[in-house]
Amino acid sequence: MALNKNQHGFTFIELSIVMAIISVLSAIAFTYFNDLYARGRDSAAISDAISLITVVNNHFLDKRSVNYQTSTPDGSGIGVEDVDGNSIPPVFTFSPGVRIKFDGTDNISPGDEDTMGKFVAYIYHYQGTPDPDDIANYGVFRRGVLLIIDEASTVHEHTLF
Repeated sequence: MALNKNQHGFTFIELSIVMAIISVLSAIAFTYFNDLYARGRDSAAISDAISLITVVNNHFLDKRSVNYQTSTPDGSGIGVEDVDGNSIPPVFTFSPGVRIKFDGTDNISPGDEDTMGKFVAYIYHYQGTPDPDDIANYGVFRRGVLLIIDEASTVHEHTLF
């Protein structure tokens, strides 16, 4: 059987170079899409923080006492008992994966008209953008939102980290 000299194929080196280029492009795309997912999760935490401001304000206006520092065992809900220790449904349920970590301040909403509370917490997504320096100093090593609500001075602010 005679070989036709006009038949040409790819050499092993050419195929290896093409495979290397494809794998480098795949690694770049994977990193980019991973970053997009993390930023989307961060957005969920930001959205929940803004919604939580409304929830706290509504409970203050309704003059209901809610212990906001109490959260559900999995950290997905907040305020599961009133100041008398009675169980109530969570006043706020976070988006999937969003968690809250409280500062050591008094987070009790008013028990009567004259008592006002302060709410300080860090809200983040446990799969959000990594923050190896933990610049918020909350020990979660994720970017998130520092939420401060002071009912006495009507200060409502959220700071992105």
